[in-house]
Amino acid sequence: MTSRGRILVADDEPTFLQTTADLLRREGYSVGTAQDADSAIQSVRDNNYDLVISDLEMPGNENLRLIREIAFEAGGLPVIILTGFPSTESAIASVDLPVAGYLRKPVEWDDLLH
Repeated sequence: MTSRGRILVADDEPTFLQTTADLLRREGYSVGTAQDADSAIQSVRDNNYDLVISDLEMPGNENLRLIREIAFEAGGLPVIILTGFPSTESAIASVDLPVAGYLRKPVEWDDLLH
């Protein structure tokens, strides 16, 4: 089976991380995982991803550091931000970054796939 694309899922909550990765794999995507911003940044440097799905609140991601680094390292690589703690500040900051979506946890599976 040919992969539909390569996705990196970055989240510090192990159950959410593995469940999301497994569901995406069942949909035909090749999926990498990272539990903190530093690991995610290194994975973006080492791999060709088509999309990053990232938790907003995780170690090393202060002030949207992960998304800012992705913008620097990988140009237009789109990012979908997932958060259980949405804020006007983070939503506004994400407008100037390569953010393709800003979704609130718990996220509906169909919304994430869309």
